[in-house]
Amino acid sequence: MSGENFVSYLNGYRVQQAMELLQSGNYMVYEVSEMTGFRNATYFSQVFKMLTGKSPSEVG
Repeated sequence: MSGENFVSYLNGYRVQQAMELLQSGNYMVYEVSEMTGFRNATYFSQVFKMLTGKSPSEVG
């Protein structure tokens, strides 16, 4: 077991999926946050930046 809790694992997976969607250039940040299961685009942006070091708008 990696010692990572479920929420951390899930957020990592969601951010990975979000990265692909943002790089496609077809979606706005708020759309990607909804598509990847985040209820709030602000929280999505915070988690995204914490895990990647970049804001979602810097990726897209």
